Amino acid sequence: MPESNPGVKYLRDFGKIEAAHRDFFIRALGSSAITSTGKPFAAAKFDFNFDDTSVATNRFVLDTVLAAEKTGVGAYIGAIDSFVTTTYLQTAAAIQGTEARHTAIVIALINRQFGGTQPVAPLATTNNGIDAALTPDEVLRTVSPFIVL
Repeated sequence: MPESNPGVKYLRDFGKIEAAHRDFFIRALGSSAITSTGKPFAAAKFDFNFDDTSVATNRFVLDTVLAAEKTGVGAYIGAIDSFVTTTYLQTAAAIQGTEARHTAIVIALINRQFGGTQPVAPLATTNNGIDAALTPDEVLRTVSPFIVL
């Protein structure tokens, strides 16, 4: 994406926010985090293929970011029942809200740049206007193409 694209600033800002969310939960989960030493994703990195200019068009980047943000929203909603205590529940809810706002911004960018008409939030006629919860398996299935072990 060219630097002049309004989405570039959003994506950079989102990246910093996502890193802060990740780091918070890694600290909160401690040795239970799946990225801890000896855990399945200890050495995992993400590759969104944005450096490959043959596929990393503006639309590709925005669609990929949208998929990641929507997955984050559903992952947080789906994880609520897994919280053993309420210690981090308020923080998780705040992060979920941030992910939902990111989703709305990316959809608005896609609509503006590509003439789309996607609603920026779930409609009242779809699941009562509530984002869908995702199970851990659904989350991993969605993000696994981007994980490099």
